[in-house]
Amino acid sequence: MNPLQKIEQTYGFQYPKLYHRLWEDGMLNVLWQWEEVFPELKKNPPLLLFRDQFTALDDAEDIINRIKNNKSQRGIKTEYLLVPFASECEGEVCFFYDREKPEQPPVIVKGLV
Repeated sequence: MNPLQKIEQTYGFQYPKLYHRLWEDGMLNVLWQWEEVFPELKKNPPLLLFRDQFTALDDAEDIINRIKNNKSQRGIKTEYLLVPFASECEGEVCFFYDREKPEQPPVIVKGLV
């Protein structure tokens, strides 16, 4: 089970198929040596090539535990489902809301977890 599947199982939701494909194809990780790799990346750029230190999730257990233990998650309305989908090197994790209106585009929220 990959990290995305583990998070889906834990939170009872499904990432979009495109996001799974991007993750499987390595299109979400851009933590390579810029000077050596950047010219090649521009030929087939990852999703967030120009976003610093963006990376796909690789440790589902750690992310799930940090969310469970984060005091700032208390008091969030039940209609909001905060789901991790990526992280940055400094510990920030991105989420999107998707419970009441799953057919609408997600809203991205950044927060320190």
